[in-house]
Amino acid sequence: MRGSNQGVYAEGKVREFLKLWAEQHAAFCFNRILDAKSAMGAMANPQPGDFQWFWHTQLTCHVPGYNGTRSYTRNGLIEVKTVKHTHLLPYKNFGADQVGRMHIRQLAGSEPLVLVCHRPEGGQTLWRAPDFETFQQRDPSRGSWDLSEFETTKNVGDILRSYLS
Repeated sequence: MRGSNQGVYAEGKVREFLKLWAEQHAAFCFNRILDAKSAMGAMANPQPGDFQWFWHTQLTCHVPGYNGTRSYTRNGLIEVKTVKHTHLLPYKNFGADQVGRMHIRQLAGSEPLVLVCHRPEGGQTLWRAPDFETFQQRDPSRGSWDLSEFETTKNVGDILRSYLS
């Protein structure tokens, strides 16, 4: 798996799920955010994530003084990272500048989601969705985040289904 194409598989799986979700939910839409690599050099501005999504949904409330359904809109960013390691994500794979761009969107109301696809050579592909706050900390004595404490799944759809529900 060449470094420049390493994320193609993972981003494709995420896109596949989002497309299906959009087909099943009329008030949901998403788009791939083009960056310099995905736009084949046509643009140079760094982007905050790989995908953005928008969803107008319903929330059923059962609180004192109010019982009923309330309509609200959610939106978020998804960043997809692919590594050959079983549980580490190198700091260089998710630069502080990109984490900062995602954080700015978070402060403006977007939900940040980082999906890490672990594809070790000869091993099983596993997915993780660490808390975004994990990436806002960098230990100067280390070069990677250790994601072993976060649950894994074989299917990214399990994570996305749970996240969007």
